[in-house]
Amino acid sequence: MSENKPSDQFDEFVEGVVFMRHPLHGESFVDSYGNIIKSAEQVYMSGDVIIASGKVRYAGNSIERGKKSENIVIENPEHFRAFNNFMSIMKQRNQSLANESQEMFEMAYKSLTAKDRARFANLTIDEHGNVIKGRRLRGTSKRLANSSEFGRFKNEIISNPENYIDRQSIANEKKNLEELSAQELVSLMRGDALDNLATRNDDVGVLAGIELINRMQETGNDIGIAGVLDRLAAVGTTAGRILRHMAELKTSSPQGMASVIIKKAEAQGKILSEEQKNKILEATKTYMAAYKKAQDLLERGIAGEDVEAEFKKAKKDLNETQSKLDTLANMYTEKTWSEIGTQLVQGNLLTMMSQSRNVVYNLANVIPKTVIDIMSMPTSKAFELMGLHKEKRKLSLAGYLYALRKFGAGSVEAMEQVITGREEDMSEWRMSRGFMPIRSLMAAMSSDLPEGVTLRNEVNQRAKLLVQGTFGIPAEAMFRLLSLGDVPFRRFAEGLELYSLAKAKGLEGDALAQFLKFPDKNSAEQGATEGRKLTFQEPMGLARGSMWIIDNISKGMGEAFKNVKGFDAEGFFKYLIRLNVPYVSTIANFTEETLTYASPVVGIGKMSIQMGNKDYTEASKTLSKVMVGQAISTTALHLISQGLLSGSVDWEDDEKTNLMYDTFPPNSINVDGLRRMLEGGDPAPQAGDEFRSYQTLGVFGTIMGAYAHSTSPQAAKEMAEQPFSGNNVLKKVFGFDNVSVMAYMMDQSFLQGLNGITSVISSTKDPEDFERAFFRYAETISKAFSSMFLPNVLSGIDQSSREFMPDKRDVDLADRIKNHVRERTFDTGGLPVKVNWKGERIDQAPVGGNQFAYYMFDATKKREASQDDTSIEILNLYLRTGVLTKAVGTPYYASSVYRKIRKPSVRRGKAKKAYQALGVNYSFLEGPEEDFNIKLTAEEVNNALEMSNVPRYNEIKNFMQTEEYQAMTDVEKIESLDDINNRYKSLLSYNPDGSFMDHSKYILELMETRYLEQYGQN
Repeated sequence: MSENKPSDQFDEFVEGVVFMRHPLHGESFVDSYGNIIKSAEQVYMSGDVIIASGKVRYAGNSIERGKKSENIVIENPEHFRAFNNFMSIMKQRNQSLANESQEMFEMAYKSLTAKDRARFANLTIDEHGNVIKGRRLRGTSKRLANSSEFGRFKNEIISNPENYIDRQSIANEKKNLEELSAQELVSLMRGDALDNLATRNDDVGVLAGIELINRMQETGNDIGIAGVLDRLAAVGTTAGRILRHMAELKTSSPQGMASVIIKKAEAQGKILSEEQKNKILEATKTYMAAYKKAQDLLERGIAGEDVEAEFKKAKKDLNETQSKLDTLANMYTEKTWSEIGTQLVQGNLLTMMSQSRNVVYNLANVIPKTVIDIMSMPTSKAFELMGLHKEKRKLSLAGYLYALRKFGAGSVEAMEQVITGREEDMSEWRMSRGFMPIRSLMAAMSSDLPEGVTLRNEVNQRAKLLVQGTFGIPAEAMFRLLSLGDVPFRRFAEGLELYSLAKAKGLEGDALAQFLKFPDKNSAEQGATEGRKLTFQEPMGLARGSMWIIDNISKGMGEAFKNVKGFDAEGFFKYLIRLNVPYVSTIANFTEETLTYASPVVGIGKMSIQMGNKDYTEASKTLSKVMVGQAISTTALHLISQGLLSGSVDWEDDEKTNLMYDTFPPNSINVDGLRRMLEGGDPAPQAGDEFRSYQTLGVFGTIMGAYAHSTSPQAAKEMAEQPFSGNNVLKKVFGFDNVSVMAYMMDQSFLQGLNGITSVISSTKDPEDFERAFFRYAETISKAFSSMFLPNVLSGIDQSSREFMPDKRDVDLADRIKNHVRERTFDTGGLPVKVNWKGERIDQAPVGGNQFAYYMFDATKKREASQDDTSIEILNLYLRTGVLTKAVGTPYYASSVYRKIRKPSVRRGKAKKAYQALGVNYSFLEGPEEDFNIKLTAEEVNNALEMSNVPRYNEIKNFMQTEEYQAMTDVEKIESLDDINNRYKSLLSYNPDGSFMDHSKYILELMETRYLEQYGQN
C-alpha cells in the first residue's frame, strides 16, 4: 500500500479497481460485484475506499447477485428493516457513499442473496450505523397487581414511576404523567417493565407487548417479535387482539402491523409470496394512514376545532380500509378449529328469543342504573365534604334527555352494525370480525390463497373457510343481531355519563356541545366504561377469574398431549369446556352484580376494596346497590308469601313440576293477582289469570328468582314479618343469599352443562342415578355440539308450529340425541306425545298466549292460568298450606324410561283374585326368573299415564264438588286427595269391583310380550 490520504489530496489521476468496505465484515473490501480483494501490487486508500492496480488477487465472491425474477419491495416488512440496516452500515463504513441516492442502495440491496438479506434483517445497529449486540430484556422481581382497568394501571405508574420509566423520561414528563393516556405511558416505559407487563392477560399487557414488538421492529429483531407473540399467546392473547390495540400506540408502523399478520400466517404453515406480502403492507399502510387521520381529527375536535363533518368522513374512510384489511387477513390467516367450533356453538345456541331477551334485559337494567346514580350522589357528596375525593358527576334532567337522544342514535348505529358487521366506534382494527361468511366462501373458492408448507395446510385452510362460509352464516347473523340489544343501551349510558361529567366541569352552550361531540380521552373512556357496565360487558373480578380458570385448566390438560404432533390439545380442551359453559364473561359479570345487590356480605366487601383504592364514586354506588338489593329482597319475600311469584323448575319434585306447567308457570309473576292485591283484593290465583316471566327484569328479576327458588310461601311470610329475627339476620350476615343466587343461576339454560357435571359427580354412589345423570349430561352436551350444524333457532321454529309437545325421552342415548336432531329438522310428528297429570295430551301452544310469539320473541312469556277449577283449587291449597298433594304426581311405574319395572307378586290377597279374574296365565309370572324386569318406552309411559291419570282426575274433580269436601279443612282436603291418589299409584291398582285397572292390565301385557321375546314360549 503506497498511499493513504483523502482523494482530493492526490496530485495525479489514479487508475485501478475501486473496492469498498464489506457491509457485513468491516475488515474486508469488495468490488462492485461483491468480490473480496486478497492482495494487489499497488493499493491507494482514501477513507473507506481503496483503489487497487497491477496484479489483483481475489479471495472469492462474497455477495452474489439476487435472482432477477424476485419482486423485492423495500417497504415490505421482510425487507424494510434489512434495507435500512444495509444502507446505514454502508454509509457508516464508506463515507464516500454518504450522499448517494437511495435508489443506488436499493439496487445494491436487491442484488444480495436472500441469505445475506436475512443477515441484515437480524442485525441490531445504533443510530450511527454501528452493529451492536442484541440486548436481552431482564425481568423484574415483582409483578404488577392484576387489573384490566387503565385507571388503576395509570395510578400504579404515577404513584411510583421509578419502577417503570427511565429517570431521564421521568424528569422530562413528571408534570405531565397524570395527563398521559395509558398508551402514552406504555411508550415511556423501560424494556424490563414492559417485559413484565406483557405477561398480563389484559389490555395493558397487550399494549406492553405491542410496544415491545414495535421496538423490536425498529431494530429489526424478527426473532424477538416471534418470541413476544409466543409469550402473549401463552397468556391467552391472540394476534387479533394485538392488532386491535396496535394503532393506539404512536410507535406502531404499517410494517409492524403487517409483520404481525405475516408472522401469524407463517406460524400457521403458510408461504406468502412477495405479492401477497405487498398486499398486506399496502392494506396496513392505508389503514394506519386512515386511522391516524381520524385520530388527528378527533384530537383537533377535543381541542375545540369544528371538524365534525371531516371526522365523519374520516371514519367512513377508516371503515372502508378496515373492510379491505378484514378480507386480506381472512384469506392469509386462519382461526383454529377450536376457535371456529366455540364460536359456532356460541352463535348457533342463540335464538330469536335470545335476541328479544337481550333487549328487554338491558332495558330493565336502565331502571336500577338510574336509581343507583341518584341514590349514590348524597353518599358521594358526603365523601367529598370529608375531603376524600372530588365528585366528577352532576346529574340533571337534561342529561337523561340527551341520553335518550343517544339511545335513538345508537339504534340507528346498531342497524348499521347488523348489516355491515363493523362497529362505528373509533376502535382499532381486529384480525377477526366474526365469520365473514360471504367473504370466507369466496376465499375458499379463490386461487389467491397462500401456498401451504404441506398440502394438508392448504386443504385445512380451505375447509375452515368453507365452514365459516356455510355453517357460520346463522351464527354470524345472531352475533350481529346482538348489537340491537347492546349498542343503544351502551350509547344511553355513555351519553348520560358524558353529560354529567360536562356539567360537573361547568360547561355550557357551545362548549358543552363541543365536549359531547369530542370528549377528552379520559372522559370518553369513563363514558364507555359505564356503557359496558350497563350491558355487563365490562370485565369484573368473577369474569376475569372464570376466564383464568378456563385458560389454565385447558392449558394444564393440553400439557399431557403437547407431544402429539398436529393436535391442538389446549384448544381442544378449551372447546370441550366451552361446550359446558358457552358464555362466561357476561354471565359472570351478571352474577357478580346480582350478588352485590342481594348479599350485604359481597356488597360491603366490594365497597371496602373500592374505598381502599380511593374510588369513592364506585363505593357510593355499591352502598346504594346493597340498600336497593335489600328492598328488592323484601319485596320478593312479600310477593312469594302472597303466592304471586313462582320459582324455577325442580325436576326432582315431580308434583310441583306438574302443577307449575298446568297452572302457575315457573319463573313467573301473577300479573292479575298482583293487580288485585294492589287494589285491596284477594291475590290468590284464579282461573284465567295472566302470568309473565320476571326473568327479563335483569338484576331485580334474578333476585326475585333466587328467593322464589329457595323459599316456600310459608317461610317467605315468616321472613317478611320478622326480618330482624336471629335466623334471618344470620342468613344475611353469613351470606346465605349467595347460595340462593348461585343455585338459581345454575338452573338457567346457559349453565346446564356445568349443572350436569355437578349432578354426575353427586350421583356416583348409586349406579342407576349415575347412569341417568350421565345420560342427561351427555344429552345436554350433544345438543350444544349439534348446534354447530343445526342452529338452535330451528327448535324454536318447530315449537312455534307443532300442535302437541313431543316426548323425546329414550333409554338409548343415541336415540335421545337423534330425537333432538329430529326437532331441528321439523320431524317430530312420529314421536309420542307427552301426557299431563290429568291424562290429557299436552298442547304446545300456551294457554291464552300466541304460540308463535311465545316461542320466538315474547321475552315475557305471556300466558294464562288453566281454566280448570280443579287445578286452581289444588294450587291454592299448596299456597295456603305449603303442602302439595300427591294427586298431581306421576306414578312411579311411568316416571322414567330408565326405571326398571320388576314383575309383581300375584300369589295372595287382592292381587291373586284380580289375576284369577283376568282368566289369562302370564308366563313371566309363572316363570322362575325372579330378576326379570322391563323398562317402558316413552310411548308406553304416556299410554300408561293416560290410562291411570284420566280416571284419577275425574274422581278428584267429582269429589271436590261434594259437600263433604267443602266442609273439610285444608289439611283434611289434602289427606283425602292423597287417599284418592293411593288407589292409582301402584303398578297393580284395583277397580271398586276388585279387578285390575286398565293401566295395570296394559303393563302386564307389555311385560308378557317382553318376556316371550327374551325367553321364548317355553
